[in-house]
Amino acid sequence: DVPCTGDGATRKLPNKWSNWHSRDGLSLHPLQLNILMRGINNLVDNGLLLYSTCSLSPIEDEAVVLEVLRRSKGL
Repeated sequence: DVPCTGDGATRKLPNKWSNWHSRDGLSLHPLQLNILMRGINNLVDNGLLLYSTCSLSPIEDEAVVLEVLRRSKGL
């Protein structure tokens, strides 16, 4: 579970929206990407890696996974 904005936890933390801004995910994207790349580089052959956030933001989820696939020539 990488550091994230946690905007997916608003059902449990309703006050989360009062401090939320769309740029929050953009600021975390590079960190999330670095953590996921490090994890992939440390995998053993045929190893599994789970990428998880508490966010619903495509910037923190799909965009991170897409960039890792692009960098690892998985696309």
